[in-house]
Amino acid sequence: MSFAAARPPALAREAAGFSLLRSPATLAFLALGLSIARFWPSAASVWTTGAFANTDDAMRLVEVRDLLAGQAWFDLHQYRLDPPLGVDMHWTRVLDVPLAALIKGFALVLPMEQAERLTRIVFPLALLFALCLAVVGLARRLAGPAAMLPAAIMLILAGAVVAHFEPGRIHHHAAQILLVVLILRATIDAVAAKTMGSAALAAGLAALSLSINIENIVYILADIAVFALVFAAEGEAFARPLIGFSISLALSSLLLFVATIGPSHYFLGACDAFSTPHLLTIFVGSAALAAIAAGAKRLATWPLRLAALALGGAIALGALALFFPACLGDPQAGVDPLLRRYWLSGVDEARPLLALIRAKPNDLLIFALAPLFGLAAALLAAWRERGAARLDWLIVAGFAATGLATSIWQVRALSSASAIALFGGVWAAAKAMDWAERRRSPLARPAPVLAILPFCSIFWAIVAAIVAPISTEGRAAGEACRSPATIHALDVLPKSLLMAAIDMGSDILADTDHAVLAASYHRNNHGNGELVRAMLARPDEARKIAEGSGAAYLVFCPARAEFAGYAAGNPDGLAAALLAGRAPDWLEPVSVPPEAPLKVYRIR
Repeated sequence: MSFAAARPPALAREAAGFSLLRSPATLAFLALGLSIARFWPSAASVWTTGAFANTDDAMRLVEVRDLLAGQAWFDLHQYRLDPPLGVDMHWTRVLDVPLAALIKGFALVLPMEQAERLTRIVFPLALLFALCLAVVGLARRLAGPAAMLPAAIMLILAGAVVAHFEPGRIHHHAAQILLVVLILRATIDAVAAKTMGSAALAAGLAALSLSINIENIVYILADIAVFALVFAAEGEAFARPLIGFSISLALSSLLLFVATIGPSHYFLGACDAFSTPHLLTIFVGSAALAAIAAGAKRLATWPLRLAALALGGAIALGALALFFPACLGDPQAGVDPLLRRYWLSGVDEARPLLALIRAKPNDLLIFALAPLFGLAAALLAAWRERGAARLDWLIVAGFAATGLATSIWQVRALSSASAIALFGGVWAAAKAMDWAERRRSPLARPAPVLAILPFCSIFWAIVAAIVAPISTEGRAAGEACRSPATIHALDVLPKSLLMAAIDMGSDILADTDHAVLAASYHRNNHGNGELVRAMLARPDEARKIAEGSGAAYLVFCPARAEFAGYAAGNPDGLAAALLAGRAPDWLEPVSVPPEAPLKVYRIR
């Protein structure tokens, strides 16, 4: 008897027909359409004004423009940031390639400015469509066809995730979220099918993610741990996938290293970006994994395999500790303590989750509850499911737990963790749908909707707004300092080096020809430090710092909370004096358009 003939009549009818809601592509298009409707004001703002939602989006465009203007492939220096030395960025050209290609393509039929703006709209939406496909497809793989619709709904209601795919967002977070989901899918497939192909794909995606930046390194470590632990449990049966993973990780990392890192940087040993320390550790670790897998027949019991894997991991970490010991610690350890206090500690995405919640209790609801519920549901799925499905859910829970644990150090990990944790919610929603279908009571019908809501951060954001409304007036005024209209007010100045707020630096670079002393990048210790020290110093001391920096103008936007922080640090400092309207006589006011919320002074 064929499989089709063995199906129950209802299932046979369903299989024979075509349901739009059972098509991953259709669901992805629907999710994309709803997201575009939601993001329409942002898209319109980008198209009409060129506004940047985030400083990294502005700096990414600056980097792409430099590439298109002829700056060398391996030259990632920002020469207009803290000149004359400039600052070497910790990014690579990986994302510059598709952005540059889109801009050049659109420029064939549009003026360059419009080509850039259209690229900034299309690129994140294209990544969002890919993410929708990946999430819906993995939901079907984990929990069956009934889980696809809840997965699409949860994704578009996962504000902590889709916010990074808003039109205008061209920084690396969106690509990294997509890559985490793809790595998770390839890993689950490799473990289930025990094929070298899926294992090699998981490793290749991990290397690609690492080559963009080290944001996903904890997930890459979690991925390595999954392959190692499955081999420890299954032994020779999983040797081939482990070998495929190891070889692919080493080769992919080497190819991407050569393609993105210039020879002059081969031996610099940067810990905050993909560099030689990471490649060395990958080579040693991959060689150890491949050797252990090749000797699977001799490692007949799981304790032996686990001991061998522990030894291999110790050797890899030992190599890192021997040659690049600093890379075992905080990759941002080199940030000046003064900047850590007055700048980095105030950057929300760089703060520990618990510190953020203490400062803003509502953020527990907005950011943390949905992924926490998702992790709990994934663990429940691992407990309730049996056989191979249990292992799938353990892998999902492991990835989600890794992200949530990392957010205790820096909250930026929550975006990818939320994208993984929502699969736990998908399982809960699918179970609720199955339960409701078996009940005739009208009271059971809302169960699937009620099951979806706790796993959606937008739902908790609404709850937070109801429980404790937060005024956004101060934030809006501060953001007005970065608006295109405000930044273009600086066009009245001759091309100069400007001393401006740290968070205004990238926008000034993107929208004007000026150079800036400060911008929100942790490698810019000198320029950022000069600004902070000047703002904290008494006006007569600040004059020496300002003159020594080479800046021609001081750009002061009172609404930026940054300046209030400096004033609190020293009530007798320059920032406090400027906020009080007492500019020292060595600062000569310069006229700017009256609608701009700026005060500009010539340093004399």
